[in-house]
Amino acid sequence: MTRNRRGFTFIELLIVIAIIAVLVALLLPAIHQCREAARRAACKNNVAQLALALQNYEMAFGVLPPGTVDDAGPIVNEPSADAYHISWTVHILPYVELKNVYNHFDFREGVYHPRNLSPQQRRFELFLCPSDGSPANVADGRFATNYAGVHNGAVSPISDDNDGLLYLNSSVRYADIYDGSSYTVLVAEKMRPAEVWGWASGTRDTLRNSGVLPNGLFYSGAESDNDLDWKTQRLLGDIRRNLPEGVPPHLLLPGGFSSQHSGGVNCGLADGSVRFISRMDPALCSRNDGTMLVDF
Repeated sequence: MTRNRRGFTFIELLIVIAIIAVLVALLLPAIHQCREAARRAACKNNVAQLALALQNYEMAFGVLPPGTVDDAGPIVNEPSADAYHISWTVHILPYVELKNVYNHFDFREGVYHPRNLSPQQRRFELFLCPSDGSPANVADGRFATNYAGVHNGAVSPISDDNDGLLYLNSSVRYADIYDGSSYTVLVAEKMRPAEVWGWASGTRDTLRNSGVLPNGLFYSGAESDNDLDWKTQRLLGDIRRNLPEGVPPHLLLPGGFSSQHSGGVNCGLADGSVRFISRMDPALCSRNDGTMLVDF
């Protein structure tokens, strides 16, 4: 007795393949969202660790570390043989289990001196957001950072009269945060493409201001004044009057905060909490502007 064995027809096979393709297409965005959620959580943890390290430094010395160190300001965002530019990121190394790296810095020399190159060639995941896929290496094999301290509320150069928490030769106590530590940003994210000299440089690499909006104005660190967007050009009218003569604005304006996360940036507040903020209000970046913030 002969039995007829019926298999898949070619049309049925195509239908099955099409169904599988549709299911895969539906699953891929969900997988991507899960991965991004994990990366964002890892980034949030990095910000929390940096904020905690800064708090521990303050507990040890009575003040937060200087945002950057130099003889005089404002800070010009380019390396110089005469510039010291040791950043707050170097000072907190003992508080993030990196004291051995800290001990390899020669503090008699500036951050760009050859003696201080070796520790800057170390890659630290703590300083890198996993969502940022851009190269982590910068000049001379130095490694970058995705996190910067807040030097000022308004758009301005890095100077010794800023109203943030980490600025030129600063020594801010928690008692000086008149607006409240729960309403003042201490450290937040920035994207790496604007990185130039690495995680130890106390320039725009590790210090930023409100920049008006995350992922927008001032995020890129222009290479010349002509590269500044039209919104930046519009604001420069008032800013230029307070800038030193002969120094291009793109070398003095550090920029704002930015991230590869959709909708905002992870921000570590001075009280140690971490918030995802979509609009970086200048009042959040000032320790003493007196603005009464209700929600953000």
